[in-house]
Amino acid sequence: MAGGADPPADRGEGLLTGGRGGRLARLPGTAPLHHCVTGAPGSPEDPGEVLDGFGRWPRWMWANTEVLEFARWLRGHDLALPAGERVGFLGLGVYSLWESLHAVLDHVREHDPGQVEQALAACRCSEP
Repeated sequence: MAGGADPPADRGEGLLTGGRGGRLARLPGTAPLHHCVTGAPGSPEDPGEVLDGFGRWPRWMWANTEVLEFARWLRGHDLALPAGERVGFLGLGVYSLWESLHAVLDHVREHDPGQVEQALAACRCSEP
């Protein structure tokens, strides 16, 4: 990796190397973050500016601390490379969404039972 740095907690390393030369689809709404991490002219210098304005569903999945940390790392990685070799941000997949939501609810029930209704309401946002 450029500069000897690894992505935060090794997140994304496979994406950085495995996606080259393949066909990837950019998910709707990710273009501003993609432009930011690749250093496109006119894009914000800090991915936090992009994520602060992110309103696409589900916000908690995209505009969170882990994505911000990774996007900042990726921007630093990309800016050390020639433009043609930079890696972009094309989106996140949603795997085991319902299992993840159940795990969140279990955690809230155990650690903060007074917030179960609020957690359920948030989970309902993920329903089609």
